[in-house]
Amino acid sequence: MAERLGIDHGLNHEAIQKAQKKLFEVRKALAKFDSSANDLPKPIPNPLPQTDIDKIDKAIELVRKGDFDEARRTIVDLMTSYGYPKPDEAQLDAQVPGGMLSNLRNQLKEVNQLQLLPQILEEVARVRADSGYPPLVTPTSQIVGSQAAFNVQTGQRYKIVSREFKDMVRGRYGRPGPISDEFLKMVTGSTERYTQRSGHYVDDVPLTSENGFNPPPFINNHRDLLLYYMLPGPTKDFFEKQDPKAKPPEQPH
Repeated sequence: MAERLGIDHGLNHEAIQKAQKKLFEVRKALAKFDSSANDLPKPIPNPLPQTDIDKIDKAIELVRKGDFDEARRTIVDLMTSYGYPKPDEAQLDAQVPGGMLSNLRNQLKEVNQLQLLPQILEEVARVRADSGYPPLVTPTSQIVGSQAAFNVQTGQRYKIVSREFKDMVRGRYGRPGPISDEFLKMVTGSTERYTQRSGHYVDDVPLTSENGFNPPPFINNHRDLLLYYMLPGPTKDFFEKQDPKAKPPEQPH
């Protein structure tokens, strides 16, 4: 399509075809671990046959006329003729990233509830709108996805609300888009919002034994301490396996 529009994409057709051939060989070699390894798309030839070029020209003309839906259907028809799957419309409508979709699918499969995925994807869009349209990236994508799953699994929206979702709508993960006081009170029990960075709400307490500060013996410096407070379990496991002599040196105050 870029070439038909006169755009220099700078791609090497020959290198792409060689890479695709190698990838197909790898997929077939791993067939016993990959259920779709024997259902791979056909290599796209270079040059394209004239019938395919005509389809691309048709799609370009449709875009110029503003008929984007028909243009998309034309391109989908072209790609499916080579064995590529149709786009997941539910994923596009929900605006769910691929990684988030994979996580949802795997988690539902583990609890034998994979049939709920279409409903959860629809609910993701609603939860995202309710919560001020947070970006679906880590960690807010997991928070929105989990809340959508709770809503569908319980059959009642916001009957169960995670602590992380409450923090998110109150602004603890950054200022969200507009959220009504009614919704905020329904899911958090109050209309209190965070308007400053999270550190602003932490009491300035000296790190002394009188204030309950009693770090584990493997803490040698401020870097270790910060890591421990963020990830206590993994940090403990990590340092307990280390040779004490290999621990990072004391950092200057």
